[in-house]
Amino acid sequence: MKKVLSILSMLEFIAIPFLAIISSIVGCLTIFRKANFLIAAASHSAFAGVALSLFFDNNFLIALLFTLVLMTISRISKDVNVGLVVSFGLSMGLAATFLSFSRDKAAFAWKIMFGDILLLTFEDLIIIVFTAVVLLALVAIYLPKFILVSFDEDASSCFGIKSKLVDVLLIVLTAFATVSTIKAVGAILVYAIFTTPAAIATILARSIRQAMILSLILSIFSLIFGLLLSFLIPIPPSALTALTVSFIYLAMNLKR
Repeated sequence: MKKVLSILSMLEFIAIPFLAIISSIVGCLTIFRKANFLIAAASHSAFAGVALSLFFDNNFLIALLFTLVLMTISRISKDVNVGLVVSFGLSMGLAATFLSFSRDKAAFAWKIMFGDILLLTFEDLIIIVFTAVVLLALVAIYLPKFILVSFDEDASSCFGIKSKLVDVLLIVLTAFATVSTIKAVGAILVYAIFTTPAAIATILARSIRQAMILSLILSIFSLIFGLLLSFLIPIPPSALTALTVSFIYLAMNLKR
């Protein structure tokens, strides 16, 4: 019993609901907008951004700004595949270059590639909580406009809503969310952890509100399950979380 209580008091369990809020909001918004490729571009770009930030005392703003630059480069291309290739090739090349200047950071490179919620610091938690609060505030203000643009772009223009501004906001939110959570979920696994619960939710839900709530529930469940399972299996929690949501998604598609 004492062991269970000690586990439940850990920093990681405090971070889980906020990680779930971030992943469910960004996952649902990108899927609604049919721009979930942005998460892939963000994950690749964030890897390079975080690697660069090592030379600035691990500065969060440096990582965020660099990620935004690379995401903008990939977004400029009208061809999604070309954009992703540019983002992936450039970011991974730059990340390898930055890390080669600091060979003692090999363990850190592994951490940001695969993530490990067990290694979160208090500063990391503050950033995650702040990101979740900002996302909730922006969703509360702009969700109706965003939904209108996502499902009826012609009608949104009649109301004076500019789709390009919505896309810019989505890019910023995606970059912000990815950089703030990369240490917990990893650059490689962030796509699965962000988009899969949202994809499952959009299949099961009958409304936008239901989809976002269901995505949040699935994210919390998979994060907790992955963390608990990592105490039994020597595999990073993020990998087990991605495996859990992927299995649920696969099981759902087999039943359909």
